[in-house]
Amino acid sequence: MLAEILATELAEHFPNRGLRIDVGNRPTATFPPVHPAWSPIEFCDDGEEVTVHFGDFTLVHFGNYDDGLTPAERECRIVSDVVAFLHDVFADKVEFYGTRFGGGCRSRGSQGKWSRRIFGDQAFVWSGPAR
Repeated sequence: MLAEILATELAEHFPNRGLRIDVGNRPTATFPPVHPAWSPIEFCDDGEEVTVHFGDFTLVHFGNYDDGLTPAERECRIVSDVVAFLHDVFADKVEFYGTRFGGGCRSRGSQGKWSRRIFGDQAFVWSGPAR
């Protein structure tokens, strides 16, 4: 059921982003890249969570384990969190980075001194290089 809710919400919130939905398979949904630095964003329904692969940079797990919620409520919260994060990604508010030491994402402009030494200055937002 998580995949169906996710597919519906992604289509509703991001109608002009080239969303491809394939419920029942991995990935469940895909957004094509808008810049050559990126690979597609892929969404996988992992049962109790959604894993989002942000190109070759990193992946993020979205889950909710609040025992006070019904399974349907948890699924709605998970999908809501995914959609909210994607709004920030598509607005270039999240930057992504990666080196042979690993990769990740952070709020744009929040890189600290040690992170810069480990990962370097190069970062990417959805539309391309951040700097």
